[in-house]
Amino acid sequence: MGWSGSVDFFGWQVVGAKLDRNGLRPLRYTVTHDGLVVAGSETGLVDFEESRIAERQRLGPGEMIIANPTTGTLFRWREILKRLATQQSRRPAPQTRRLGITAAASPHPAVESPKRVAAACGWSDDQYKILFSGLLRGKESDWSMGDDAPPAFLSSQLRTLWDYCKQRFAQVTNPPIDPLRETHVMSLEVCLPQGIALPTPILTQAELEELLEASSPVHREPFSFPAKLGVPGARRAVAQLTTPLSGGVRPGLFLLSDRGLDADHAALPALLATAAFWKRMVEDGFADVPLIVETAQAFDTHHVALLVAAGASAVVPYLAEQFAEAQEPGGMTHVRGAITAGLRKVLARMGVSTLASYRNSYLFEIVGLSEQLCSDFFEDAADFAGQKSLDDLLADYLKMHENAFAATADEMHDAGLYRFRKGAELHANSPEVVRRLHAHVKAPDAKKYSAFEELADAQGQSFCAICWRRWCLTRFPCKKLSRSNLL
Repeated sequence: MGWSGSVDFFGWQVVGAKLDRNGLRPLRYTVTHDGLVVAGSETGLVDFEESRIAERQRLGPGEMIIANPTTGTLFRWREILKRLATQQSRRPAPQTRRLGITAAASPHPAVESPKRVAAACGWSDDQYKILFSGLLRGKESDWSMGDDAPPAFLSSQLRTLWDYCKQRFAQVTNPPIDPLRETHVMSLEVCLPQGIALPTPILTQAELEELLEASSPVHREPFSFPAKLGVPGARRAVAQLTTPLSGGVRPGLFLLSDRGLDADHAALPALLATAAFWKRMVEDGFADVPLIVETAQAFDTHHVALLVAAGASAVVPYLAEQFAEAQEPGGMTHVRGAITAGLRKVLARMGVSTLASYRNSYLFEIVGLSEQLCSDFFEDAADFAGQKSLDDLLADYLKMHENAFAATADEMHDAGLYRFRKGAELHANSPEVVRRLHAHVKAPDAKKYSAFEELADAQGQSFCAICWRRWCLTRFPCKKLSRSNLL
């Protein structure tokens, strides 16, 4: 199992219990002389007289027991292994092959005006220079613990759908895994029905071509649309993704792609398109068919993790690959290695050890999107509803597209997400806040402190501060809250 913990299961004639592959949770069982089997995490789950107990044992990592109530048979782990080995010897071993990791260069032509296309997809200059360029060294960028920029739903800037989603962390019942020291118990392998095993969910363009040749017939579904149609056109593109698939030959692979972006064609949010199309696949009985997402919008661990959690089997970040190879031949190898290591950390935080368990799990939180939008596309994800509707989100993407291809616009603007930039994202610790604080410290004065306090309150509207203020107002509705009585 990919989850950490013990799992009970049953079939038509048998019941069983299995411990996770990492053994992070105990599982003990007791067998009595009169045929009763009790399995649980605690030895004293049921009190028995010592004379009734025939056997006490525990399961090791990945082990299981199976009981047949009809025949009264209990199969222990070694007996199960012998049966499986006997059955396996009677059938031919499945042939598994891997794609050529050192495949030749992509036959696709290069994206024209790649930085304008990137800006239309939500990239910013600071993300390109700080976030993405760090991946070229084969390692994710290092960050401090604090983030004084407002969350997406409070931001004054245009933000992508990625920014409204947050990774979840393990609770008490799911202990996290160490992705460095316990890498050997983790697997990012993607097994496809065609007998192809992908070592990672990140594909290059050349590997995609090889996969498409081996997975015929392929159903291609674009999620771009004419930009001049505006929000109504984007709405129709979303509706097209949710239209039931027509009958005919069952496809061997679904390819969801936003290729062909230019000044006249914009893209839907990749995460929204993936979630909508995956729901359609499940409803039409194609949940066992691989879904590959080819997008210019993904360039970070967070993006790939969200797409996989929404149903994607693998992701082809073709624009990120073009940027990486342009900066350094073979640069995509480093980017893929960094994102792969990042994916292990994402899984490990939730106590998940295999990508197969993470796929379609919706193990992320959505903050700030409307309740209707979440229920239509992300009903399985935890959400903290806000006011951002589907039309608002699509309008933001159209505005990003318009700004990117405007004649006077730079190829990518610096959004100031990671450090203060004048005219960009607000930060709680801006240079002006620091100047006012220094002025008061050097010469303490009530007016100087008031000036500092006013600006700090205006720029420090963090999500935690808003939640704290709302909690206080619900507890003390009749009192006027000031800084002193809040403290």
